[in-house]
Amino acid sequence: MSAINPHARNLSRLSVSSTIALRERRLGVVLFERRRGGIALTHECEVLRRRAEALSTLLADAASEVERARHDILGLLRLFAGLRRLFPINNMLSSAIR
Repeated sequence: MSAINPHARNLSRLSVSSTIALRERRLGVVLFERRRGGIALTHECEVLRRRAEALSTLLADAASEVERARHDILGLLRLFAGLRRLFPINNMLSSAIR
């Protein structure tokens, strides 16, 4: 059985209950089994919890990667301006010959 303390993050019991009810309606599943001693996560909630943890890790990794990118070169940048721009003398010769 898993206990949820709504005061752990200064949330009201009504706010937590409303958020849970909204999620359950949107997903079309029951997320928690309400019991006399508290609540327990349903199988569907366990699936959602695992996905949420994976997403949280992915977002943290992405933020870290972006921060590292501010300081490192991550790849090769290739530029091609074309021969006429690289060798302007060829442009002058072409114009003179015409």
